[in-house]
Amino acid sequence: MLWTRVQYLEKGGTATPTKTATSPTIPPAGFGDASLVEKLKKEDHVRGNRNARLLLIEYSDLECPFCKQFHKTAQQIVDSYKG
Repeated sequence: MLWTRVQYLEKGGTATPTKTATSPTIPPAGFGDASLVEKLKKEDHVRGNRNARLLLIEYSDLECPFCKQFHKTAQQIVDSYKG
């Protein structure tokens, strides 16, 4: 970020923004197209019933603090669905 800022200033940019930043708009939550999700493969790690009606697909990084925070929520989901 510092490098980007220095580069911006070297090109004649000002140190203060000229207009106020606006918050991005978040689209309303909806249902995605489940047909776009790849089917389970033999080598996929699965916890619980491979043929369950509800699938929770999780991509996580063991060193990511946000993934660590989500772990408790994921565990509650698994416990709620006896999975």
